[in-house]
Amino acid sequence: MKVKVAAIGKLKSGSAYELVCDYRDRIKGIGKSVGVTDFQSIDWDAPKSLDGLVRQQKEAAWLQETTTSSIKKIVLDERGKALSTAEFSNLFGGWIDAGISESAFLIGGADGHLAETRQAADLTLSLGALTLPHLLARVILVEQIYRVCTVLAGHPYHRV
Repeated sequence: MKVKVAAIGKLKSGSAYELVCDYRDRIKGIGKSVGVTDFQSIDWDAPKSLDGLVRQQKEAAWLQETTTSSIKKIVLDERGKALSTAEFSNLFGGWIDAGISESAFLIGGADGHLAETRQAADLTLSLGALTLPHLLARVILVEQIYRVCTVLAGHPYHRV
């Protein structure tokens, strides 16, 4: 399964960028052993000249560019379902076992996702009740994808 993280908010440099790159490389290393054939992180600068609904519509159009009708769409949203690592691992492993060829995790901008984007998702996922900066949410998501790969591979990174 190809895995994408598509996010509003450009990662240019700094610690968040370095962590995403580190986990990306780790996913590419261990992922092949569990059926993750590729991993990409795609991002766009937030449209600073726009706000509100117009901004959300522009961001939604960018995020839609990364998906097709056959792709598994996971929207990160505070109203989403909070999963344990074990639950996330089972779900992710199930997608691989079912032959899902591609998945995309969509992280919206500061104003969040359009209702239409959330409704079109196969899963709306919450990283918890805390409000997180988008850059940090991306690091946490990519680390969790790596963690899931290690769980599926039987690697000792995740200890229960």
